[in-house]
Amino acid sequence: MLWDNVRISRSHTRLVIGMLCRLPMLLAYKFMPRKRVIAAETNTAEEQGTQDLWRIAERGSHLGMSLLALSCKLFGRRFTALWLHPIVAYFLVTGRAAREASDNYFRRLGEAAPQANTKSHPVPWPGWLSAYRHMLAVRAIRF
Repeated sequence: MLWDNVRISRSHTRLVIGMLCRLPMLLAYKFMPRKRVIAAETNTAEEQGTQDLWRIAERGSHLGMSLLALSCKLFGRRFTALWLHPIVAYFLVTGRAAREASDNYFRRLGEAAPQANTKSHPVPWPGWLSAYRHMLAVRAIRF
């Protein structure tokens, strides 16, 4: 019984020391600003101050992604896909850069292919609903 307590205390001590060693790096990562990807060529979207959706840094947490992976493993992809709707809605409401990138995409799509905008296949208008569907499609592909 004594040696069990000694082993548990030794394990906890190693965990705490390891955490204290990693603490400065974790705090620096949390509070330091992230570097933005600088494009070699400037285009009209960057001149306007918006970015492409694929250039925006991930905002999710490792814990959230791990929980989704565990849910997928335990309950399957179809059940876990139900969680994507509130998650995407949260990131849509709080992520202005992603909304602007999605709006910019649909605006460029409408300008690039005006002849494709027919009644049978309309090009979506920039807005909240198209941004939600766009972000949901991107997240479903990554999922």
